[in-house]
Amino acid sequence: MKSSLPNVSLKLKDLSEKGLVTYINPDDRKGGIYKLTDRGNKALEELKSME
Repeated sequence: MKSSLPNVSLKLKDLSEKGLVTYINPDDRKGGIYKLTDRGNKALEELKSME
């Protein structure tokens, strides 16, 4: 699956606004690192159970 950098950035922003991911290095303007929040982990587990 290919995605452009701007598209990935928009999706990460959406996920962050929904409380599913958090930005863990806000002082670094390049190479942002995100991680799942508790809510994001719960959503992932729910999706996995649908497989």
